[in-house]
Amino acid sequence: MPPNQSSNPVMGSHNFMKMSKTISKPSTYVPIDRLYEIARKMAELELSGDRLVDTCVSLLDTTFDNNRMYESSLVSPPTNDKNYCEVVSVPTSTHVAQIVGKQGSKIKLLRAKSKTYIQTPVSGEEPVFIITGRREDVLKVKHEILSASEHFTAISEERQRKLKQNSDIPGGITLNLITPVFLIGLIVGRSGNTIRKLQETTKTYIETPKMIENSSFAAFNISGPKENVDNVIKQIIDHVKSKNPERRFTTVSLPNGDLRLNLID
Repeated sequence: MPPNQSSNPVMGSHNFMKMSKTISKPSTYVPIDRLYEIARKMAELELSGDRLVDTCVSLLDTTFDNNRMYESSLVSPPTNDKNYCEVVSVPTSTHVAQIVGKQGSKIKLLRAKSKTYIQTPVSGEEPVFIITGRREDVLKVKHEILSASEHFTAISEERQRKLKQNSDIPGGITLNLITPVFLIGLIVGRSGNTIRKLQETTKTYIETPKMIENSSFAAFNISGPKENVDNVIKQIIDHVKSKNPERRFTTVSLPNGDLRLNLID
């Protein structure tokens, strides 16, 4: 017997009603094996709460067209099915940000190019994309998203290798320089030229800045010999101050050894 509302720990009252409304649409029929397929897919993705329900609803909705059932991505649909759906999971929210692009630029281009609808996860949700459209187009988008994810994973692993390599040398250290987000472009420079030059001249490695969740700050992870790291941090701060003569900044040492550059209002 299917689980009822009270026996399902991830589905509250609101979610249960939302799911029930979708499954009980007039004149629609969902075979039990189809529901099992969707349940297995959700278990694979380890979704829960609203995200689980929204994904299930999306997959169920794409099963119907004018009250006639079409098979979805989980059951090899016809190649001309315009309601084909794929659920694509990536490792982390950082991968999502890289795939979506600044202000959604990359995902917007992918949508326009592929003529598919791509539902992207927002902050705090599981890193899962839901793609709907013609089967051929959807599979191409799935391939592009997975390829971009794998590429970013490879880059991240290489960065971590370099960070470890630099911090493992005698006298090597690794720390974060935390700055206001609006300074990222200034520090990195056009096409990364400024940060690249700083790394070359100081013999340090500076990782691409990462946004700090629920804040207006980002962290530059810097590794190398202590003297070189101190030098590059000084150069970064001097560069910021020279480009913002009308603003006042202060540097705060944090308990974990990191430094934070604050703007004084």
